[in-house]
Amino acid sequence: MGNATYFLNQTQYDFLAALLPEPTVKTKRVIPNAELLGGILFVLRTGCRWADIPTSICLHDYSSCWRRLRFWQKRGCLKQGW
Repeated sequence: MGNATYFLNQTQYDFLAALLPEPTVKTKRVIPNAELLGGILFVLRTGCRWADIPTSICLHDYSSCWRRLRFWQKRGCLKQGW
């Protein structure tokens, strides 16, 4: 579940994870949704800049979180979850 446990319990995570598609392989490495979800939720919850995501919440680059959120928005996944 990654570090999304700061914001979601297991039931909420399972519901959301079922709606979020894994990205297609366009690069050498694909980061699983669970590893980026904590960083995305941190920014959405606190309103901070993407570059201010603590490494304790997300070990990956902030741009990876931003791109994954944009991917989900374009596909309409977040509206389904809401």
